[in-house]
Amino acid sequence: MSETNAKAALRQLLEWEPSDQRIRDRSRLLAEFDAAIAQGDARRQFALGHELALKAREIRAAEMEQRAAMQAALDRARDAASDEERASRLVEAFATCALIQVVAEDDFGDHETVDRAIEMKHTIVAALDATGDGRRDALGSLLESPFAGVRASAGAHLLNAGLMREHAIPLLQQIEKDVWGSAGWTAFWALAPNDHGAWLGDIAADREPQI
Repeated sequence: MSETNAKAALRQLLEWEPSDQRIRDRSRLLAEFDAAIAQGDARRQFALGHELALKAREIRAAEMEQRAAMQAALDRARDAASDEERASRLVEAFATCALIQVVAEDDFGDHETVDRAIEMKHTIVAALDATGDGRRDALGSLLESPFAGVRASAGAHLLNAGLMREHAIPLLQQIEKDVWGSAGWTAFWALAPNDHGAWLGDIAADREPQI
């Protein structure tokens, strides 16, 4: 990778931080706790330890809420009265799971919720395939989502079935190139091994051989 590209990548990594305020609060409290240890301030350590325990409970509650939200969305889809309604609700449930997967991975580091989100997305896609004559193509509406993680997940599942390739591939290539975190990795693995953008080959050519 060229020096210019390396500096740009480092700058983006330094600017990349969790979007969930609870996680940001925890990071701040941990930094303050480390400073209190360095200063030998036992009273401050005790106070910060109490705040960290409360924050940990908030985060655990949030993780449980995320898992419950995914299950509720899937249950709502299963209760649909018609194929059309079921497909619409399944797409909504897929978007919910894709969003929660990104938040769980990038903000919370909650791998249990990530695994559940991935499993539920596969369940939803199987249900779409079994609806009517097959409704996986309904995920195409999510390619216009404002959220990169939703676009990446929808594109990956469409591409896996050979659907909407002319739309999904360039969209995934753009996410692969421009988006950090789990959305970018979703796009990367969806495009592997043969559909990556040309920019990835340019970076590989700049690398020194690894022996």
